Amino acid sequence: MDPIPMTNQPNDKQTYERLRTEVADALLVTSSLARSIPELQPLFAEYDSLVRRQAELKTLEAKITEVLPMVEQVEASVAEAEKQVLAEKKQLASFAGELGRAVFAGFQAGELPDQPVLESRKQLQAKIDAMQ
Repeated sequence: MDPIPMTNQPNDKQTYERLRTEVADALLVTSSLARSIPELQPLFAEYDSLVRRQAELKTLEAKITEVLPMVEQVEASVAEAEKQVLAEKKQLASFAGELGRAVFAGFQAGELPDQPVLESRKQLQAKIDAMQ
């Protein structure tokens, strides 16, 4: 049997799509007689599995949509905290040189005990003293 020629393209395509959807919907319902055809069982099993998976994904999507604003807010807070940490590290680094000089001066004055961390500084100071 030859297919019926389509005369009005856009309208015929719409009609075809509508009919195809209606037939598919009628065949895929759980009460469909087509579900009793053994050859179609694998297709219906796969379809049912996909429908279940689609429902699971919609549930997951809803959960993600629900928590996404909180995640974005926390990300913003983390970014701000990282900026503060960086600023504090810069400030701390600016004190490191001064602190090192003060500790070494305290050691030289006998106010602080000898520390292994001061060894390289003591060696450098000895060379400076020798040169002077």
